[in-house]
Amino acid sequence: MKKLNLKKLNLTFIFGSLIMIFILIIIMFPETFTDRSPYTLQHIKFMIVDGKLDAESAPFPPSKESIMGSDDLGRDIYSLIIYGTKLTILLGILIALGQFLIAIPMGLYAGFGNKIAGNIISQFNIVFSAIPALLVNIILLRLAFFVGLDKNRSIVAFIIVISITGWAKLATLITERVETINKQPFIIGEVAIGKKRRKIALENVIPHLAPELIVLLFMEIARSLSMIMQLGIFGVFIGNLRIIKDSANGVLTYYNISFEPEWASLLGTSRTMIRVAPWMIIYPALAFFISVLGFNLFGEGLRNMLQRKNSMIIPTVRKLLAMDLRYLIIKFKKYVIKSPKKVFRYIAILCLLILLLARKDYELENQTNISNLPSQSVIGTTENIETAKFIEEEMQRFGIMPLENKSYYFDYSTSEAFILEEESVKLKLDGLDNTLILNTDYAFYSTTGSKIQSDIINITEMDLFTLNDYDQFSESFVLIDTQYYNETSVWNFIDKISMNTSIKGFILISDDDVKIQQNLVNQSNLFSTLYINRDIGTQIMQANSAEISINSTVKSLKGKGRNIVGIYHGQDPNIAEEAILIGMNYNYLDENSREILKFNLDLMKSLCSKETKRSLIFMFYDGTLDDEYNGIHAIASDMPYTTQKIKVYIDLSKLATKTFDELRFSTLQTPVTRQLAWSIGHHLTEELRDNDLNTFEPISINRNGEYFFQDYYSDNVMFWKRGIATIHIGSVSEGKHELEELGEVLLKVINMSNY
Repeated sequence: MKKLNLKKLNLTFIFGSLIMIFILIIIMFPETFTDRSPYTLQHIKFMIVDGKLDAESAPFPPSKESIMGSDDLGRDIYSLIIYGTKLTILLGILIALGQFLIAIPMGLYAGFGNKIAGNIISQFNIVFSAIPALLVNIILLRLAFFVGLDKNRSIVAFIIVISITGWAKLATLITERVETINKQPFIIGEVAIGKKRRKIALENVIPHLAPELIVLLFMEIARSLSMIMQLGIFGVFIGNLRIIKDSANGVLTYYNISFEPEWASLLGTSRTMIRVAPWMIIYPALAFFISVLGFNLFGEGLRNMLQRKNSMIIPTVRKLLAMDLRYLIIKFKKYVIKSPKKVFRYIAILCLLILLLARKDYELENQTNISNLPSQSVIGTTENIETAKFIEEEMQRFGIMPLENKSYYFDYSTSEAFILEEESVKLKLDGLDNTLILNTDYAFYSTTGSKIQSDIINITEMDLFTLNDYDQFSESFVLIDTQYYNETSVWNFIDKISMNTSIKGFILISDDDVKIQQNLVNQSNLFSTLYINRDIGTQIMQANSAEISINSTVKSLKGKGRNIVGIYHGQDPNIAEEAILIGMNYNYLDENSREILKFNLDLMKSLCSKETKRSLIFMFYDGTLDDEYNGIHAIASDMPYTTQKIKVYIDLSKLATKTFDELRFSTLQTPVTRQLAWSIGHHLTEELRDNDLNTFEPISINRNGEYFFQDYYSDNVMFWKRGIATIHIGSVSEGKHELEELGEVLLKVINMSNY
């Protein structure tokens, strides 16, 4: 049996590789190492000691719950380091690559005797010898312009600034090495036979330079990480959260803290806390130390490998640059075809490792059977009562209790509503018939519930404010373009015309950005009112003659809605009364929209499959098919839970399609002063982007720094009426993504934030 010869082992390469692999695994699968969110803020922690309520302010020391403690905003340092690995290491790599992009061409030119390149390198070395690059980086990156940049722009700024201040030393090394290579006999021989410099550089110099460039790359990454660490100590890092720390005497002061999990910012915020909370600086510094050590060991190990006499790196690089396919095929046959077992063994081990680490801890459970539910569930119907009973039973199954041990049901009264049972609308334009599609071409606002046939009178070019002759509209439909008048004016015109003559109805041309949809309608014995899209309106305006035929029947709905509310109690006695509120709808019109209820129930059950520290409150709203009848208005008027204890409201009631291309998503109503709400909103933003789920911001207006959404009044109720920070998520059109993808993101963010 052969003894293991430690002298022949490349221990620096082995240890460096292990550290590099460990870092790579953390970057790829951070959720495997921590189930906590790096964004969650908690300034104060409440606890019960000897039967008395006590409070502790951040930073919190290491404990069973937080093995590395927290920073001064209460963020978990362990999760910050785990999730910060990706951004920190990526930044170090990009800075090193940026320096190489400048240094390699400049070093090659200078090494071949180009005086301009040589002088530029020399001047940069002189400047940054007299003034340390660290000081220049601090001055530039602390400028207000750079401090105010978002994450992506801030990364670009760091790469550009640090690359410019640090490339010259690398270029000097490359220049010296190129000059040494150019003095070799084989280069002199190439020059003697008349070979051009460019060809010599490509075929002779770069292959001989390649081993050192590979080693230097890893050394430069380690040096870049050291620079990032030093900048962090001086409070220079990626992004800035701009959380208000104090507003005394009208002067705002801010926490100097990163907007993203990133190691340098942890050092920057903790440098003044070394005596009070040493863990805040020890663990981030240790993370930097291990990563710098890993890249240095790996680079040094590579140097030992590449400098061996039997190293094939130089001929391989030469063949690659020459695109010698025959050589590459031979090598492939030698190392892969002739020894497939060894190759496949490594591939199998790698695949197994990836499968183990890539398991989904936040997978939406597909377990709700809705096959026995009615085909429709609309406010005020017996089918709706049946659906509400089903939701109640599902809540009971998963340990979701009624609020304050009362009923799950919160009934409310509404104005009388009607739903269309049958409908058809046809247009005859210049003698040609056109059948319109409900909720695409048109929508009813009100209907007489009967058959109507009438001419259409176009008054889109009239000044309706000066209108006097009403008899011309008798027994006709009147076409009005809403883009020229506000909503109040339009309804004033309708009232004035209908009061002065016998009218069949009104057709209102909607704005381009208004969705044509009306599921619940008003019933009128006098006239019908329809909204149509602008394309149909344009066709009517351009026609010489226009007629409309309407056939509609409606079903009366009881003027009573029923919201369903349950609470899944938190397990931490200190924060169990704090709650995350999730609002959902349970009305639907067909099989496809019934699937949204299934998604809502699956999400609820998946969230309740684990213990939580804060409570989760689930609200299923009635009347969500129409903003006017939405049950959220009743809940907000008589809130069944203390609003101060609700930390965030996640509104899913606008999920209208089972698939989507884009999500209607906004965190504008989660100001950074509402810390848990802001952190969940920001984490959601990051996760949606990382999962390639595109979003768009609903239309809003800024009222003294707060945002009011214009599409639906119900979007604003919780925030403006009850003061609860709100995150809005909705889907409005079919697409390539499934709701389950959104569900997994929601599960991950809510579970990670709820500690």
